[in-house]
Amino acid sequence: MLRRMPATGPGHPARPARPRRRVLLAGTVPVLPVLIPVLAGCATGAATLSCLAGETRALPGALDESSGAAWSGRDGGVFWTVNDGGQGDLFAVDTTGALLARIETEGSRLRDVEDLAGAPCPPGYCLYLADTGDNDERRDQVALHRLAEPDLDDDQVERTAFPMRFPDGPRDVEALIVLPGERVFLVTKGRAHPPTVYRYPGPLTADSVRTLEALSVIGRGPSTFMGRITGASHVPGTADQVLIRSYESLTLYRLSDAGLESLPGSRLSLTSLEEAQGEAVAADGSGRVLLTSEAGPLAARGTFRILRCQIGEDGPSAS
Repeated sequence: MLRRMPATGPGHPARPARPRRRVLLAGTVPVLPVLIPVLAGCATGAATLSCLAGETRALPGALDESSGAAWSGRDGGVFWTVNDGGQGDLFAVDTTGALLARIETEGSRLRDVEDLAGAPCPPGYCLYLADTGDNDERRDQVALHRLAEPDLDDDQVERTAFPMRFPDGPRDVEALIVLPGERVFLVTKGRAHPPTVYRYPGPLTADSVRTLEALSVIGRGPSTFMGRITGASHVPGTADQVLIRSYESLTLYRLSDAGLESLPGSRLSLTSLEEAQGEAVAADGSGRVLLTSEAGPLAARGTFRILRCQIGEDGPSAS
């Protein structure tokens, strides 16, 4: 059901300030952004990735396992996120960390939602839930769910399921990418196999189980624990640039029907941000990159951080 904060603006009282939990790098001044170093060289004419990180903020208490995030297609001050697991409620949060709405989604049963993406779609702008988590790699079938972006005063919204299977057996996936034209890609976590990119073949189909197509792999074997892939995002304003995150890094790639192409100067270390359990990434068209973290075993609250990034020579950049 809907849970909304009071409206603000003319005729409405101001929303009370919420306490914020800050995680800062050693030696930094609290009011200043933190520079994340570029770990790879920057070649002339190549895509690059460099970011300034704002302060860590607490997510609303109901979001202790934020596993996916997407910017709103209507309001640049709002993002959507969803908890890990089978609940499927959507949470609208503003950039201060205030909870604006909690909206129930209705449709076929969810088992383990692990990522969330936003993209233009036939209704206008849609959110896509990846019900693809499979830690033990036993699920014969997973699903992508699509719904039109809700209004904040909606109580409940319907989603449509598009069932899928992997061509080489069950896989654990926490990274979803939706490119323009509803071109859907998934990237495996790399727990027991090399991280692999899969493509959904053709238009989304709800009345049959589609077999995904394997495109390419990242690396030569399973990832280290810190290198496991936990989220991905298309970079709006580009045709094919995507960000893929792990617990320890954020990397810019070019994605095509042949798979991922690595780009020079495009990997950032995230370890200095001290995320409890970094899970999601979402880019917008202005150079903002949202990172969310689950609470983790020792943290009291899930957190988020908004980076201001230069993404490619011709891509979105920080102002």
